[in-house]
Amino acid sequence: MIRIIGGTLRGRKLEVPSGLKVRPSADRVREALFNMLDHRLHWQDFNVLDLYAGSGALGIEALSRGARFATFVECSKTHEKILKKNLLSCKLTRECYDIFLDRAERWILSYSDPGNPSLIFLDPPYQENHYPQILKRLADSDSIQKGSIIAIESPKKMEFEFQNSLVLMVRKTYGGTALDLLEKQ
Repeated sequence: MIRIIGGTLRGRKLEVPSGLKVRPSADRVREALFNMLDHRLHWQDFNVLDLYAGSGALGIEALSRGARFATFVECSKTHEKILKKNLLSCKLTRECYDIFLDRAERWILSYSDPGNPSLIFLDPPYQENHYPQILKRLADSDSIQKGSIIAIESPKKMEFEFQNSLVLMVRKTYGGTALDLLEKQ
């Protein structure tokens, strides 16, 4: 179990999927990420994309802090069931979120412009290295507006080459984990 750190749902516990490919963000890493974001954006201005949703902790945390809408994308049916259970236990209504059972790299191709910037969480399974393909698709997508922020959690040793339209705002490390915030230009 992990907990929501801030906002209206603070303290709520969330179930997390089990298995070798699952690596829920540690509370202190999520807290650091949301502290970084709190100082850079107004939650109500952003639609959230939680592209490797798992338990939904990142998207639910954003909703708890005032994000207007969250889209959860998860490719595992087992994880999707846990995600739905977490959303129900938090008493979040369907008007504030949507769930897609799909691979993020495929789903993003059909994403349509919501009319405002997006906050995109990328926290895929480390061992599968989804980062290069999804970052390229986000950079190339007309539906990801200028001013959108991409929050990446990755192994500290992993290095990225970002497309020209993605600018690194800040990089912080916590133990073996790195957090990168990018802005789409």
